[in-house]
Amino acid sequence: MANTLHKKVLEFLENYRNLHPEFLYWTREKNTKGRLKDGYWFQGTDDYAFVGLYDRSGGTNMTRSLGLVFSMNPDGNISLTFQIAFNEETDKRLLRFYQDLIDTFGDFKQVTETRFDKILSDDNAFEEAENFLNQVKPLIDQKIMDAGLEEIFIEPLKFEKNLQKIREYQTKLAFEANSRRIIMASITWNSNQWKSLSNDPSNHGHVKGGGQANESWNFDFENKRNTGDEVIGYAKFTNPPKVDSDDNLVIFYSQKKIVGFYGKAKILEQKKANEYCNLSGSKSLSVGLDNHIVKVKEKGYLEDKERIGRIGFIYLNEPNTIQNILQEALLLNPHQAKSIQAIQDWLGFKPTNEANYWIFQGNPKVYDFHGAIAANAIRSWTVNTHKKKIKIGDKVILWLTGKEPGCYALATVTSNLFHRVDDKDEAKFYTDGKGAGEGNAVEIKVDYNLSETPVLRETLKDLPEFDSFNGGTQGTNFTATKEQYDTILRLITMATTESSPLNQIFFGPPGTGKTYHTIDEAVKIVSPHRYKEIRDDRDLLREEYDKKFIFDWEASSGQIGFCTFHQSFSYEDFVEGIKPLDPEDGDTYLKYETQEGVFKRICRLAEDSLKAGEKKKQILFTLPQSEFDQSHFYKISLGEANVPTDQEIYDYCMEKGLITLGFGSEIDLTGKNESEVSELYSQRYKDGGAQFLNYFKNYLKVGNYVLVSRGNHYVRALGKVSGDYFYDPAAPIRYKHFRKVEWLFKDQDIPIQELYEKNLSQQSIYKLKKEWIKPQFFVKKAADEVDIDSKDPKKYVLVIDEINRGNVASIFGELITLIETDKRAGSTEEMKVVLPYSKQKFSVPSNLYIIGTMNTADRSIEALDTALRRRFSFKEMSSDPELLKSEGKIGQEKGGIIDSIDVVLMLQKINDRIEKLIDKDHKIGHAYFMEDTTVNDLKRTFKNKVIPLLEEYFFGDFGKIGLVLGSSFIQADHNKDFDFAEFKDYDSNLKSDLKQRKVYKINPEEEWEFKSIYTPTVK
Repeated sequence: MANTLHKKVLEFLENYRNLHPEFLYWTREKNTKGRLKDGYWFQGTDDYAFVGLYDRSGGTNMTRSLGLVFSMNPDGNISLTFQIAFNEETDKRLLRFYQDLIDTFGDFKQVTETRFDKILSDDNAFEEAENFLNQVKPLIDQKIMDAGLEEIFIEPLKFEKNLQKIREYQTKLAFEANSRRIIMASITWNSNQWKSLSNDPSNHGHVKGGGQANESWNFDFENKRNTGDEVIGYAKFTNPPKVDSDDNLVIFYSQKKIVGFYGKAKILEQKKANEYCNLSGSKSLSVGLDNHIVKVKEKGYLEDKERIGRIGFIYLNEPNTIQNILQEALLLNPHQAKSIQAIQDWLGFKPTNEANYWIFQGNPKVYDFHGAIAANAIRSWTVNTHKKKIKIGDKVILWLTGKEPGCYALATVTSNLFHRVDDKDEAKFYTDGKGAGEGNAVEIKVDYNLSETPVLRETLKDLPEFDSFNGGTQGTNFTATKEQYDTILRLITMATTESSPLNQIFFGPPGTGKTYHTIDEAVKIVSPHRYKEIRDDRDLLREEYDKKFIFDWEASSGQIGFCTFHQSFSYEDFVEGIKPLDPEDGDTYLKYETQEGVFKRICRLAEDSLKAGEKKKQILFTLPQSEFDQSHFYKISLGEANVPTDQEIYDYCMEKGLITLGFGSEIDLTGKNESEVSELYSQRYKDGGAQFLNYFKNYLKVGNYVLVSRGNHYVRALGKVSGDYFYDPAAPIRYKHFRKVEWLFKDQDIPIQELYEKNLSQQSIYKLKKEWIKPQFFVKKAADEVDIDSKDPKKYVLVIDEINRGNVASIFGELITLIETDKRAGSTEEMKVVLPYSKQKFSVPSNLYIIGTMNTADRSIEALDTALRRRFSFKEMSSDPELLKSEGKIGQEKGGIIDSIDVVLMLQKINDRIEKLIDKDHKIGHAYFMEDTTVNDLKRTFKNKVIPLLEEYFFGDFGKIGLVLGSSFIQADHNKDFDFAEFKDYDSNLKSDLKQRKVYKINPEEEWEFKSIYTPTVK
């Protein structure tokens, strides 16, 4: 069991990190004397836990040099101390830094010559620790950066590695401490996946004698015997498992395969059990696998057991076994990911690490075997090397060698447990029958089989990335790269994915799934490979959509934008316009700036992606990895990029190999230290000018790198500082402060997202956060290691909901022509315009897709702007009641029936009548009924959606609504006492006619007869 103090400290730190993801801390690295095994997550004992905040050894103190000490007091309260310990430290920079901290924060008690403690709290450690992390640690971080000591920051990868180790020990401890049992239970084979009566004649004697296997309904979750969140099942036990809780996991085993799970399983007491049920599970944590796990014993999933004997079950005791079983189940059944991952979360298993990539070679003589791989989905592949490195989830390139080299399949490793190949029929495929039984095997699942697409295989065989693999020895394996794997995946996707129109509109009546289908279409465009894997799983589609959605335009790697047109939506909102700025102190007039609208913003992101693709084909420069690791980066502005007169500043610096700063150009700062610069300028420049000058003169060191910005989104030059500060009053530009630099590249336009995780700020100079810098931009070994995505730039999607509700001609303006396919940037008929506010040249990039939705009940497609209609492909989304049977909650099992009400036929009748009274554009959409499962659901749908929609369609004419729904919904309101007011001047005949006019009302819900909508009333 984990030490209580260490457990509480870890919980506090992880809760804090959930709110502050950038926060990292130091945990115990080694399991010395079994301390990790016993739950001591930090350096310490039962009475204290030391949490390192930086990665620098405290010497013989056996801690980090800076950290928080949580101590258990005799009264049960926890105290907190900030400790600085640096025994054996020799680096003078660090020694000065530690002394500076001691002097700055004060009240330290000197415990030894090199250890200082500052008590922060005697009894309220966690509250004070949060205050410290929020208020003090940022100041320490800044001091570290100012001193150029960034190497003591904790590396994220090292942190994750240490934390993952602790999580593994936590899982082990939880399994040992928990009363939960893991039970593998044997059940009879069932040909219908245990969802209905079995048709399999090969069952045991009871079935052969005419009986039905009681397990037949184990995964029939909608069976009437299952109530609430519980599913009732059966397994044949000679004696039931001994359990101490109702929180167990049952793994169902049949014919040497794992076929499903019950989570939160109960073994029913003997008096409650019967011949039909003896266990239960939680529906949300139970699943019957569509693709079963095979070779269970060979993979070690029976642990130390030879078989499941007559008793009918075995206990599993190793968390790693359970984790591997669930991981393989997930890989074999990605469409059931939600259910399987729910079990993993319940058990406390964390996601596995990122995949490794491998190339397994094969001999052309075994070509026929490739078809067998595709047909059976899972087969073994010989593995002679790297055995301990390959793990579940790794990706494999199966490469054909010999006369017809090339890739024939991509696969995923489904088992990291190796076993000898004993099956002779299978073994011959490894080494043509010679010594085949000596081989080891790893299970794989083939994701993409190319043996049936020879044209694509012909393309793949000549890939330059794989020249070194052609003609290799059968059975030899190579470490591959993600880029190599993605190269093949990209070509497969391009060859097999149906292309989407650049501009398209989904149109149809309300409730037909137009907006719903934009999610599918957007994911299909931006993630075609992922879409093919998850298109049948709505939850995963939605997750992928959210992952690619642009929530923050200023710092987003997303690819999907969204907006809704309405009557007030304008060109300024869509393209660009002038917007007022917040006033600052001293402003005497209102100031404006040109701001991008949603369309121009996503066009910029799409264009940047294309530019990045071109830049990646070039090797502008490269840094050795060791130099990058020690480097520091600053951002600087050489004048304002959008001010024409500042161009001379940039040009002068590029020509002379200089950087410059404009603040305080009238004073020479040579020889002035940080405090002297601050004293000179702190009053004159209250907006930070003094700090900028200190960055430029005193903080920026020779050997540091500077990025020269163009606005907030682009880098136009990169240099390495090669000289100290100097002042040049004779310089031909208005700036006089200078530093010498060596330009690594200049006059470029590199999107900032290619090298930094955030947009740049408008500050003249500041230090960039190292953890946000993307090392792959700076460290390149050769041109062939350039990101393969450059060959296939990202695609972007703008979804425009209700596109017909806005004034399209006004919103698009002159851009209506530019969205045409042949008018896009880079096309043969490319067109550009000069935008009215920014005066910039503008064209629409070729990798931007526009998806609109249009409700035909609001406005007919014929009334849509003609110019827009010519430039979009239209896809009708009509009402389809039959979808309720296949995709609605009253689907195949209920056949579209709710308590004998035929919802499908009812909706068809309603729409037939609406089409006759109005037109097909005003039908009622099937989507309104997708979630309905009870009569009360139907009543709510009619009350809140159908009837209000009909009132809108018929302008309150309840008589026509009665023609659609019938008299059980609408009746005449016979009011005998009704009379008009006395008004002699009105025609009495007309008055009499009006008095006879019928007035209708909606009947109370309890009188509604849904069947009467489609069934004539028999009197």
